[in-house]
Amino acid sequence: MPGITPLFPCNVECVSSTKYGERPTVIVFEEKRLPVAEVIKQWRSPEGTYFQVVTDNNLAFELAYQDGSDQWICKLI
Repeated sequence: MPGITPLFPCNVECVSSTKYGERPTVIVFEEKRLPVAEVIKQWRSPEGTYFQVVTDNNLAFELAYQDGSDQWICKLI
């Protein structure tokens, strides 16, 4: 479908104090490490924790850490 960015598995470095994946700090995208400049929004669902973030180079992503599969998925937004 045109205009829809697909979800894809990705590597995310994050801050984890009391539980894993509390705050994303780096996204690995197209073999490049992209530091997260700002977390715009965060929410929970039954599947896991979601974040909207902006990287240092102004790319915007929606990230999801899926608890059941122990995997991060990403989408450019």
